[in-house]
Amino acid sequence: MSSSENSRKKPWFYTVRKHKKKCIFFSAVGLWGVNFAVKQFRDYLCRREFCYKGKKYGEAKILAINRPRRLLLFLNPEANDGKALKSYERDAAPILHLGGVEITTIKTDYEGQCKALTQYLDPNIDGIVIAGGDGTILEVLTGLLRRKDQEEISKIPIGLIPLGRDNRSYNSIVDKSPDQNVTKIAKSALNILDNKTKNVSVMEITTAEGRPTYAVSHIEWGPLQDAKENRRYWWTGPLKRRLPYIFATLKKWPPEVSAHLSFTSSETQSKEKCTSLQPNTSSNLTNKHETTEETNCIGKNDTVSIVGLFVKLFQDTKETILQTSVLSDLNQLDFIRCGWQRESKGILWNQNMKTAESTGVNLKPLDNETSWYTIDGEKFEARPIHVKILRNKIKVFCPPA
Repeated sequence: MSSSENSRKKPWFYTVRKHKKKCIFFSAVGLWGVNFAVKQFRDYLCRREFCYKGKKYGEAKILAINRPRRLLLFLNPEANDGKALKSYERDAAPILHLGGVEITTIKTDYEGQCKALTQYLDPNIDGIVIAGGDGTILEVLTGLLRRKDQEEISKIPIGLIPLGRDNRSYNSIVDKSPDQNVTKIAKSALNILDNKTKNVSVMEITTAEGRPTYAVSHIEWGPLQDAKENRRYWWTGPLKRRLPYIFATLKKWPPEVSAHLSFTSSETQSKEKCTSLQPNTSSNLTNKHETTEETNCIGKNDTVSIVGLFVKLFQDTKETILQTSVLSDLNQLDFIRCGWQRESKGILWNQNMKTAESTGVNLKPLDNETSWYTIDGEKFEARPIHVKILRNKIKVFCPPA
């Protein structure tokens, strides 16, 4: 028998073992497969554990004259690039159904639908559930608080199920823990069954014309935010969120917009505080630390050139404030660095950032070119706006203390 006939009879893995490149490739594929299987099994165990917890609520006895809790669910199936529906049905729906609540589900088909449908909401329901990303939360809250009976409607507790990509609104008011998506979604469903609530403040954003918009997290504006929202490089795969910052520096430089900023304070907070921002990876945008350096303050009534402007609603048990941060005079390298920090670590920090704390903000864009705000993940045309805090305006289901 010839040597060629012997080589043809050798098993395939013998060739792989003797071929260095094939060995490396199949080893990498095997490790990826093992890691994927382990992650899937851990997610399965997590879902099963939370389903057991949810079942305990469903097994609780109620009086014959009572009825199960009735919840109205607004579900945005297109959140997180169309993955939201699958995530909800796999990670949250079984827990809610085992918990013994009656759920009426409304799947949204187009932008703005939630605002319209909330006008017909029954004020006698036991709770509202918002399953989606930041934009879905903004739409439902805006629709609810635009109603004539907003004082009554705002007493209905609201449950949030984070199905978006960033979920900054959920993280800021419900749970800041760095849990994986499956755990975070399952916990949010269990919070609804547990029926514990807390009061949450909102931002009311008004213009000279039109109706107010209500948000719970942030307002962003400027060239840095425009680069973040740039979707033209989707075809570059993992680089699609980094390339826009590079190409923005190749255009007209510096890419600034101008605006007039002023601040207001309530009687309980007589003056604006000056803060300096330090990097902190546990925060979604920034972490505030007080300082006495006046060079880091925005004036009470200033006209500023802006590369990035950020208004963040901070709320805790001690105080609720609006923190306004302005980035100006960045070189190309700092611009790219700031953008990449936001994409990779979820933080924004630069030593030249100026900040101010207040209870109200007036912002008036001065450029003739059309630009856009991003308010809790939704885009709005940049117009003069007034932002103020409505303290303890809504009730939100929260983790048990």
